[in-house]
Amino acid sequence: MLPSVVIYLAKKYSVKIIYFEQGPFNTTMIDEMGVNANVSFAPSLNKLTAEQIEKLNNFKTNYKNKQVKKYWYNYKFSTKERLNNLATLFLMYPPKLFLKKTPVDLQIGLSFQSFFVEKIKSKFLFNTANHSEAEVEVLPKKYIGLYLQVPVDAQLIEHSPNYQCFYEMVKDVVDALPSGYALIIREHPQYRNKYDNRIYDLINNNPKIYLGNKVDLNNLLINAEVNILNNSAVGIESLLLGTKVVTLGNSYYSNKGVTFDFYRGAPLSDLLSKAVNAEFNQEVVDSFLYELIFIFLSKGHFQDDSLLFPKFPMALNKIFK
Repeated sequence: MLPSVVIYLAKKYSVKIIYFEQGPFNTTMIDEMGVNANVSFAPSLNKLTAEQIEKLNNFKTNYKNKQVKKYWYNYKFSTKERLNNLATLFLMYPPKLFLKKTPVDLQIGLSFQSFFVEKIKSKFLFNTANHSEAEVEVLPKKYIGLYLQVPVDAQLIEHSPNYQCFYEMVKDVVDALPSGYALIIREHPQYRNKYDNRIYDLINNNPKIYLGNKVDLNNLLINAEVNILNNSAVGIESLLLGTKVVTLGNSYYSNKGVTFDFYRGAPLSDLLSKAVNAEFNQEVVDSFLYELIFIFLSKGHFQDDSLLFPKFPMALNKIFK
């Protein structure tokens, strides 16, 4: 709600708007059209030169090694700042008694009790309870990966035309699963064991469905036949690692000629079968990745300890000069 109000006022008074959001691989999206699914990025998918291929391959080899310290890592909060942070948490997760007296646009959706009980358990009781016993540690030979996001994420609220509920998403994928393949579901690290209980019932009652929280993410992405997701950044990493991607929602990498994209009205089972049987188009994907990483995205994250003035995409250079 808050960004929407600012955007409305800026447009009303003809104030130029530049949108920004964190991008993949410690980058930042800066765009006049918007961020995530609203970006103006339109890849040409032209064939890369030998030099460009070498540059992209070097990035693939080294991107994990370039860890940058964040500004907040060594930041010392004052007593006043700590109190303000507690007040903010209270506004985000108000008790029932105060629900109608606190700003609705700040509330996350989780109840006061569930949020703080989970925090206390994780900090003091080392709670490792798991709703599912089907946690896999050794990957099966043939599987498809499904990656969940936080249910209150703006990506699900704003850019998910097909699903507003992760249970329905999981159920549809389970029903459309190609014969001979297992399904490994990866929960978001901040929401493990907190999803709709019906999801865990599906996992526990189907011998071909597993949770994959304990498996190394890179191994899970690389060894899958196909990776399915709504619109999270895991999709772009899957493409970088050479594994096909099925998108269920809208994102900055979907509908660009490098993913298999789901639309209501077309059977999901047909799309998954098509994705499973298709070859990974390395040439086209590499062209897309090169233009995204080296031409569109701005280097550096806005939370980096040492901020660098970004090299803006060509379309924005004239604005910032």
